[in-house]
Amino acid sequence: MSTEVATGVAVGVMVLSNAVVGLSLLRTAFRTRRAPELLIGGGLFGMGPVSQGLTALAGTGRLPAGEVDQLLNGLAALGSATGMACIFGFVLVVFRPRVGWARALTALAIGTLVVASAGSVRALALAPPDAPSRVVLHGWGLVILAAFTLAFGWAALESGSYYLRARKRIRLGLIDAAVMNRFLLWAVASGSAFGLGVCLLRFQLEGQQLSGNLVPSLLIMSVSVVTGVSMYLAFLPPRAYLAWVQRRATAPSAP
Repeated sequence: MSTEVATGVAVGVMVLSNAVVGLSLLRTAFRTRRAPELLIGGGLFGMGPVSQGLTALAGTGRLPAGEVDQLLNGLAALGSATGMACIFGFVLVVFRPRVGWARALTALAIGTLVVASAGSVRALALAPPDAPSRVVLHGWGLVILAAFTLAFGWAALESGSYYLRARKRIRLGLIDAAVMNRFLLWAVASGSAFGLGVCLLRFQLEGQQLSGNLVPSLLIMSVSVVTGVSMYLAFLPPRAYLAWVQRRATAPSAP
């Protein structure tokens, strides 16, 4: 299998997994009117099929600036910014809804995403036609990746902290095992995405191309699958899975 085919398969798996889970959560949110499902569903769908899918179709990062489809690139940037804004919103709503610094951080991050996304679209539109699009977008890409890493790092920290506290409370019967498991799943999903952000930042700082590059594509695919499965189990757990969680929590050897 050639590198191009392998990269295409990796991106396809990532887009599909995020689309399936994201749409499932959005459908659930429209029925239940709950913000967490809406924000995570919007985040996965925006960063997956909208952003990555349209980026691949537009040729952003692979083709010269003059050959990139500007409309698709703009829509991809919008999807990326919206998806990451949803992740910041999720952490704020679920963990820090009435905390001033958390509101300020979320507002600053969303403002930065708007400026960086608009800046990247404008830079590509004004660039010389023969300029490599990945070079044109390098600086803005670093800002957007930093915001991605911050969003999921914050989510992982909050989820992990709640999970550790929940482990102590479950021994006293003060919290349901399914709720504790949900915090764990959020921490796994967010921690994986945070690790991905750190790796992609390193690739960018080293000047490596992300679009069409096999290693970053495989990392994005793997983390997307982990994140998608974790979020699906957290929000839409099958009965068999919930029963397993309860049995494990009540077993004598359970922590």
